[in-house]
Amino acid sequence: MRLNEINIKLSDVFSKLDGLRILHISDLHLAGRNRKIERYFEKLKKIRSDLVLITGDLIDNNDGIEWCVKYLKKLSPQFGIWACLGNHDRFDFNILHSFFFRLMSEPKKNNLELLRRRLKENGIQILINEKKTININSVPLTIIGVDAPFGLDRYKNTNRFSKKIIPLKGLFSNISPEEYVVLLSHIPDLLKELGNIKINLALSGHTHGGQIRFPSIGPLVALSSFQRAYNKGLYNYHGYYLHVSGGLGANKTMPIRLFCPPEATILILRN
Repeated sequence: MRLNEINIKLSDVFSKLDGLRILHISDLHLAGRNRKIERYFEKLKKIRSDLVLITGDLIDNNDGIEWCVKYLKKLSPQFGIWACLGNHDRFDFNILHSFFFRLMSEPKKNNLELLRRRLKENGIQILINEKKTININSVPLTIIGVDAPFGLDRYKNTNRFSKKIIPLKGLFSNISPEEYVVLLSHIPDLLKELGNIKINLALSGHTHGGQIRFPSIGPLVALSSFQRAYNKGLYNYHGYYLHVSGGLGANKTMPIRLFCPPEATILILRN
């Protein structure tokens, strides 16, 4: 696992957040016990993080739920662990869905209620089209977690989103200039649909950094309508920061990574 540290510049109004360490992880894709992921969390629990934010695909199927809880419990950040959903959290895909996505009927559903309940029992919050504000050094930090729109209309169009997504824009209303706003969206494509929103930082995953990369070239493709753009790393997107994680795992149907090691990132807010 590669552990990155990236500084994110703060404006003066948020100077009291200087030094805040946010651990961003994504795409665990647990389908049972995973010894590699176990080792990663043994390392991560030794790293200081004040806040842990997870951008979806915690599990691949129901067998991953208890292991997900076990691994995440190893972390104990002062300001909690917060997550949004990914498409794999909702559905148990098989190999055919990877290659004949648009032709397939809706996959078997995972037990989302059990996942959410077990995580909540252990102090881990999943935000599904909702927001929560926590106070850090007298600064309100608002976390907005949105559902993965990928598939709400039976997975017919990979790069089109359900009309149900439009009301999400209401989550970004009534935000004061004093709030530092972080958006958790598993799929970075959603940022296109949301348009001009008042946030400071967006976190995403889903792309796995392309999963297969080549030196000096990067990925040939990435699972996003952005294609190779915004596939992994920190970007300036429409006036706010966007960090896309390459993820810790890979889904059970395509577990291969080439020149694209699993990663976690500490984002350090700096004046």
